[in-house]
Amino acid sequence: MKNISRVIFLAFALVLIFQVFLFAQVQRKMIVKDNEGNPISGATVTYGERNETVTTNTVGEFSITATPNFQIFVEAEGYTEGYFNYSLDENILILTKAPFQTGGNDLVNVPFDILTKRQIPGAVGTLNVPEILDYSQENSVSDILRGRVSGLLSSYNIRGMGNPLIVINGIPIDNVYPDWSNLGNDEIFAQEIQDISVLKDLSSALLYGARAKNGVILITTKRGTPNKKVLNFNFQTGVNKPISYPEYLSSSDYMELYNEASVNDGLAPRYSQEEIEGTRLGNNPLRYPDQDYYNSTFLKNSSSYQNFNANIANGNEVGQFAVNIGWRRNNGLINVGKQEKSDRFNLRTAVDYEITDIIKLKFNSSFILNNSNAPRYSGNFWSRSDFWEISSTYLPNLYPLLIPASAATEFPELVAGANLVDGQYLLGGTNNYQNNVYGDLLFNGTSKQFSWLMDINTGLEFDLEGITEGLKASALVSFNNYSFSWEEMQNDYATYSPSFIEGSNTLANISKIGNDVRVTDQTVIDGYFYKGYAFYGKIDYSRIFNEVHEFNANALIFSQVNTRESLWTPNRYGHIGFRANYMYSNKFIAEFTGAYAGSQIYFGTNDNKYAFSPGVGLGWVLSEEDFIKNNPSINYLKLNANWSILNTDVNVTDDKITYDYYRAQSTFSYANGQASNASQRIYPGNPNLLWEKMMNYNIGFESMLLEYRLGIQASYFYYKNYDFVVQRANTLPDLIGVIPYSNYGSEQTQGVELGINHVSKVGGLKLNIGANLVYSVPKILTIDEPFYADEYRMRADKPMDARFGYVALGLFKDQQDIDNHVDQSFGVVRPGDVKYKDLNSDGIIDVNDQQMIGNSTSRVEMGLHLKLSYKSFELFALGRGQFGAEGAYSGSYYWVRGDDKYSNFVLDRWTAEAPNEAKYPRLTTTTGSNNFRNSTYWQYKTDRFSLQTVQLNYTVSDMNFIGLNEARFFLRGDNLVMLSGMTDVLNLRIGSAPNMRSFSTGVNLQF
Repeated sequence: MKNISRVIFLAFALVLIFQVFLFAQVQRKMIVKDNEGNPISGATVTYGERNETVTTNTVGEFSITATPNFQIFVEAEGYTEGYFNYSLDENILILTKAPFQTGGNDLVNVPFDILTKRQIPGAVGTLNVPEILDYSQENSVSDILRGRVSGLLSSYNIRGMGNPLIVINGIPIDNVYPDWSNLGNDEIFAQEIQDISVLKDLSSALLYGARAKNGVILITTKRGTPNKKVLNFNFQTGVNKPISYPEYLSSSDYMELYNEASVNDGLAPRYSQEEIEGTRLGNNPLRYPDQDYYNSTFLKNSSSYQNFNANIANGNEVGQFAVNIGWRRNNGLINVGKQEKSDRFNLRTAVDYEITDIIKLKFNSSFILNNSNAPRYSGNFWSRSDFWEISSTYLPNLYPLLIPASAATEFPELVAGANLVDGQYLLGGTNNYQNNVYGDLLFNGTSKQFSWLMDINTGLEFDLEGITEGLKASALVSFNNYSFSWEEMQNDYATYSPSFIEGSNTLANISKIGNDVRVTDQTVIDGYFYKGYAFYGKIDYSRIFNEVHEFNANALIFSQVNTRESLWTPNRYGHIGFRANYMYSNKFIAEFTGAYAGSQIYFGTNDNKYAFSPGVGLGWVLSEEDFIKNNPSINYLKLNANWSILNTDVNVTDDKITYDYYRAQSTFSYANGQASNASQRIYPGNPNLLWEKMMNYNIGFESMLLEYRLGIQASYFYYKNYDFVVQRANTLPDLIGVIPYSNYGSEQTQGVELGINHVSKVGGLKLNIGANLVYSVPKILTIDEPFYADEYRMRADKPMDARFGYVALGLFKDQQDIDNHVDQSFGVVRPGDVKYKDLNSDGIIDVNDQQMIGNSTSRVEMGLHLKLSYKSFELFALGRGQFGAEGAYSGSYYWVRGDDKYSNFVLDRWTAEAPNEAKYPRLTTTTGSNNFRNSTYWQYKTDRFSLQTVQLNYTVSDMNFIGLNEARFFLRGDNLVMLSGMTDVLNLRIGSAPNMRSFSTGVNLQF
């Protein structure tokens, strides 16, 4: 009875507590307004211990259930975010409208600081990556950048200056992520990134010192935010379909045309008519092989890939964290043997913790694993040919790939214990070609490559408000380590070469070449590591005086050391820098930057161990002036101008060029061979060597027009690169065998960039359409080159990417045509060879008849995007154009000579029967030295416009009953269409995996 009473009492107490709790939880309807009393729709309200979120409706209202006096967080685009107490008395929350480009959503990461867009007087492009991923499922940095930022050529080349410095979370990673330009697409997933800043002018990038020469791409990864819970998962699966493969002649056609080439060269045909006809009939493939590698036997119709990514973040005012987990798998196209595949796994974390009121800890870590499995191909591992190289070089009649075991019944000792394909075929081969594609894919073992990267940086931030308002300090240390290993199972296999009775199809013998070998242990082929550390400390001062004087300043010291296995000495970088940014009344902006850097390259100089690089920028927001302020068509107009000069050592790799040193040369004997010694050559240094320099200035504007529906920005840029460190071998006498380095040469790049974006809404349909464009012209001003008698041979005053070659006049029709033309000095000339123009009229075609015939990089690149939204549907499309460059047919697929494999490209060759219809020179078994050289004959325009991406999204919202805020399903296509007069050529890949067209589907879940 006593126990029953206790149970009743406990139950009553629980009910009472529950009623009290329900009473404490109050549901209220509230409204968010601006400081002018207008309701704000689409504002995000975060509340509760679990950081739950709701969004205001079209009249700014929202309803929540929470405990009174609990803090809620409200934010909306274009307004200053704020914290409010959940009050029983007040149901109106006021957000202050921020001037355009000064709000919380307008913050931009710049080197070692964060500024608003309005404060920046430079040419800085910004991308909010989560916003992009809401409508376009990109997976890599290059995918995000391509076609979205004005001034970018391809993905990373800023204004044609070359590969920029890549910075992740404040630390340059040029020696952390090896070969970033090639592998960077997979070294960081798009889902890890919060935003990207593209620093296009030198003044904006200056705080990264000498390495900022080609601009900076600043990547900032995701972090936790107070009172914001993030839990989302993304899964994508897709297929890659080859756009095209090389096309080669069959064995019979190849032999016919090779005979034709022999006759053209005055030689006897190599192949008999019996061989050609026997091959064409296909009745005896063992005797007359005809092998095509680009078929379904070896290749699948498509390869597949899968991506998975998860983002988790949360926090309050004291501590925040973010975690990103990602996995990607790529499967290969090869259809024989074990499937080629590669896997990448990443784990990235970020932690912010307030240790005390004035000290905050920041921690970042990244761990990446890459693992790939592929067949082991025959040959030296540094120069071996894979499937794609074999397919583009091995002749179709070289040997039969497979020999039926049934054909070897008279040679039972060969079949017994042999590696058999599908249990019924021996591997074909010859003494000269002992490898076999089937053998490589099935019996030669496996090749595994494994790498891991660990990157950790941690730092402290100090709030020094106790000294003076707005003063802060911070320090950060970064460590990284990259390791790569390559292991193989080095099996081997025998091949078999059939021989036949002369004049008969009867098999005479089968010769075994090599042996079948099966090993049980892995062999380490290669391995290396990169490691490094970096440190920076800085002081920040940010303050607004009298509500009109906004001042931001930084002073910093930066040091980085990177090393790898093959370096004698580590790469060391160090500099101090400062930035002072001032904005008056949200209208006038002035910025001064400077970097004082040291270089290990110049430590042997007299007075040039260190160099100072200054920069200055100015901005004027004209739309704040009375004569524009009330213009309803011009909502925002800002003028920018900046100038900078950078001292750099980026292109100088030899750290011994500033002092004399000796190097041992060949040995010599004396005393009748009884003794020997080594000669020493002096390599003179130049202690007065100067740093290379780059000067840059930019002038531009940014604007928002027509009630903020139309945005236009444009700028003119100019770069001058000078004082190159070179050996002037062409213009200085070589008196001692080695010419010292000196400063000589200059180049310039100038151009314009333009960005346009328009947004509108018609009923429930939302439209966002935009374009960006860059026009860039590089030019050599002075260069170390011989003084040519003919000005057209000079490189100076011509584009840096100029293509030099001969001017072709077509093909020689016959011998009379040759006799009537000047001599050509490239070997014996026959009818059907390329005819060149005698530019200097000296009666002979030689090296003096080369001139500029084109340029190799596009002058204009553009991007177009379109986004349409209607209710739960959204369509996005992105296109890119490249114009103003020339390419050239080259390589063995187009320049077919000697014993090369014959492509279909030669079918329009010159023949004596139809000399006027030829589009290709005569075939030859020689090197074709007259025909196969740079000339206008092989040149073509590379202009094209590509539909890069199309993605259709469907979003399902309001599924809180299962804890899901939103589910977005998508269908996507990439690399879909190319419009060009040279589409077939531009899409074709020879000797490597084909260019792919991708299709994928997936889902993004937000909890």
